[in-house]
Amino acid sequence: IVSPALKDAVNDLQDLKIKSEGEYGIKLREYEDKLKEIVPVAEIAHGDEEALAAMKSAVEGHKLALEFWQCDHLTGYDNLHQCRDKALQGIFNKYPEIKEQALAIAQEEGSSYTSAELDQQSLLEAIWSQANGDTAIAHQIIYPPLDIINTAAEEK
Repeated sequence: IVSPALKDAVNDLQDLKIKSEGEYGIKLREYEDKLKEIVPVAEIAHGDEEALAAMKSAVEGHKLALEFWQCDHLTGYDNLHQCRDKALQGIFNKYPEIKEQALAIAQEEGSSYTSAELDQQSLLEAIWSQANGDTAIAHQIIYPPLDIINTAAEEK
């Protein structure tokens, strides 16, 4: 069973995936607005546990990316990187593989701020890649490929 809210959230996440991977990317404001639409829908979604877990994981990833990206609103080098380093903690907790790569890069440079040594766009793309993977899982569960549907129908 899949609730309309779960379908809507996954469809909205698919839109976000397409925009973030598109030739022109996505602007911060558009990303903020899209997440403001998705989060309340995601919170009331219910249905298939695996699809729900994948969707919620994708939303969490996007929220972490937004938290990091919103630091750009701050002025001053220290303010920017203190904010980003704080956001990195949540990102690193959710995505240990991103943490491993990021810390390897940061240690080479030796800055007092981990985020100062990281390329913002590369980090966002790494998070989006993970979140988009979760979105793809949820989408495939909700909208299974036709050959699976046909096979299931033949077995009945």
